[in-house]
Amino acid sequence: EGIVKYGHNVNVAYFAQDQAEQLDKTKTVYETVDEIAEGEIRASLRSVLGAFLFSGDDVEKKVGVLSGGERTRLALCQLLLSPSNFLILDEPTNHLDIQSKEVLKSALQQYEGTFIVVSHDREFLDGLTNRIWDIEDHTLKIHHYGVKEFLKRKMSVEPTKANLKEKNAPV
Repeated sequence: EGIVKYGHNVNVAYFAQDQAEQLDKTKTVYETVDEIAEGEIRASLRSVLGAFLFSGDDVEKKVGVLSGGERTRLALCQLLLSPSNFLILDEPTNHLDIQSKEVLKSALQQYEGTFIVVSHDREFLDGLTNRIWDIEDHTLKIHHYGVKEFLKRKMSVEPTKANLKEKNAPV
C-alpha cells in the first residue's frame, strides 16, 4: 500500500514470473524482438539474439516450438531491448539453465539503467547486486552491500535472535 512517484523520464519495464507464457506463439524469435527494439540496436538484432543463445536458424523458429527455458530467454531479451531505463524482474532465473543465467547476469551487469531483482537464486545475485532490501515482520531494512555480505551478517544475527526468544519464553 502506498504511492509511487516516478522521476522525470523514468520508463519502467516489468518481467513477471510467467512472462514467457505471454509471448505470441505464432511469431518467430526474430519477429518477437523486432517488434520491441527501437533505434540503432535494430541493426544488430541477430547479434543480440546470439548473446541470448539464439543463433543461425534458431531466430526463424516459432515461439510455440521453444522450450520453457528458451521462451524465458527470449522474453528476457525482449525486456532488455525495450525502451526502458528501470527494470523490475520477478524471479527471472526460473526455467533457466546455468548458461542462460550467466547470459542474463552478464546482460544486467552491462545494463545502463536501474533494476530491481526479486530472486531466491543466491548464485545469480552474487556480484550483481549492491543493495539488499530485506523485508521481514512488515519492516523494510535496506543494506548497502552484496548478497554474500548480507547473508554473512544475517546468519550472525539469527542465532542471537533465537537465543533471546528462548530466554524470554514462558517456563
